[in-house]
Amino acid sequence: MWKQIRIVVVSVAIIATGESIVTQADARHQPITMACSLPSESMLGEPLVLECTVENQSGDAVWVDFGWNRIGQFQLELQASGSALQRARPSATGLGGVSSSGKVEVLPGAHYVQRLLLNEWLEWSRPGMYALRVHFGGTISTSVGDVLEIVRDYALPFRLRPGVPGELSRVAESLLKKATLSSAAQDRIEAARSLSFMRDPAALPCLRRLALLRLWPGDAIAGIERVGTEEASRILTELSGSTDPDIASRAKASEARLKSRRK
Repeated sequence: MWKQIRIVVVSVAIIATGESIVTQADARHQPITMACSLPSESMLGEPLVLECTVENQSGDAVWVDFGWNRIGQFQLELQASGSALQRARPSATGLGGVSSSGKVEVLPGAHYVQRLLLNEWLEWSRPGMYALRVHFGGTISTSVGDVLEIVRDYALPFRLRPGVPGELSRVAESLLKKATLSSAAQDRIEAARSLSFMRDPAALPCLRRLALLRLWPGDAIAGIERVGTEEASRILTELSGSTDPDIASRAKASEARLKSRRK
């Protein structure tokens, strides 16, 4: 016997606001919507996070399949003037952090926000205008099997301004505070991950403190290595003498890779 699947259509348009560029369903008459947003302006060196929000104003629960680690169904393209097009698809072959189920239930009247740290999958090295294109290949379906057909492509322009050391230091301090004090485990994980991908010397003191606190040492040491300066190398030398064997071995391996790249 063939199983019948009904298709429900959700349309999506693009809206620009003063604070961010938002891709939003034309949802005045749609009970279930999906939207992607990105800050319209950021600093070089700070984490840039894509947020995908599913709103469920229907009377039934829906299931969203985001793929591997809840990010595997996103495909990314980044274009800057005069630069080659970058393409990335987050997957288990990348770093990706702690693995988790790709399916999320959104109850009636609730919403769910999935965040994707773009610094982990894309690179930018200079100020200017950028164009990010996002394709979502996952599904949204009801608890009875109805599949919601959604527009899957989003265009999100944004501007990067030069990094300011004092401002970047404050960003790093804020992330360190969240990584150590937030009551929600997922918030702590995301903050430590974001801090580790700042790739700016202003983040080094906070990354060092994160490692010395023995909280997320893998992220902290990887972040120090990404900065790659002489000061980063000095911190790795310090950490390689840690009494914690995991921290010591990670720091020694990172320091060896830094030395190898400088040859």
